[in-house]
Amino acid sequence: MIYTIILFAFILFATQITHAKLKKGYEASEGNYRYHKLLIFISFFLLLTYLAIIALVINSTVNIPSVGNLNIFAFLLVIPAFIYQLYFLAYRFAKNRFPKSKWLHRFSIIVLGIILSAVTSKYLHKYAMHLFSENRIVLVETIAASLPSPCDALNFYQDENEITKIFNKAKELYFNKQFFIITFNGGSIDIDGSTIFYRSDMGRWNIFHNDNSTKQKLLQDLTNGLSRCVYPSHLKMQVSVFS
Repeated sequence: MIYTIILFAFILFATQITHAKLKKGYEASEGNYRYHKLLIFISFFLLLTYLAIIALVINSTVNIPSVGNLNIFAFLLVIPAFIYQLYFLAYRFAKNRFPKSKWLHRFSIIVLGIILSAVTSKYLHKYAMHLFSENRIVLVETIAASLPSPCDALNFYQDENEITKIFNKAKELYFNKQFFIITFNGGSIDIDGSTIFYRSDMGRWNIFHNDNSTKQKLLQDLTNGLSRCVYPSHLKMQVSVFS
């Protein structure tokens, strides 16, 4: 998989370089028709390719709630390039000629791309948590209805998505007769991951980085004295009580 990504990135980079060289050739030849056709074709190819990459990154981001996300770097690389190709083609069809290479235009596009990348990443993080919570309404209601013996409820919960089921499988369930906390594994910008948890008394989801010792301690304090279900491995289930 990694070799496929590297090969694709190399082809994309080579195509972008070819586009830049053709544009210089077009300007030097004062509008050679051969350069004109090739530039339009390559620009459309790059535009659609960048659009497909953005769609894939968005889909990946909203599937797994995360504290920070490496996908921001993909946005920073691809969104400015997408905006440039969109501007390049729009200018061509509006003015019937290609825009001249100007550093001010390129700089403005890069700044706009960075801003859009940051805003998009922040929005997608919130949307990922929204989808995550919406997809677990039935699970939460089932656990609440099965108190004070909710462990069996986890047996009936499965995430059928092959990409996200490792992250979205319930990690632990803490409970007493009236209250429960359920935890899930989440993603992070590094290798440490994060913890997603739901408090039934507050009715809301939270997420924190696994390096955050303050929030780890808070969660531990909240779960002290509660019974615990670990997500069953096949038919085995473990139930214990914290002292």
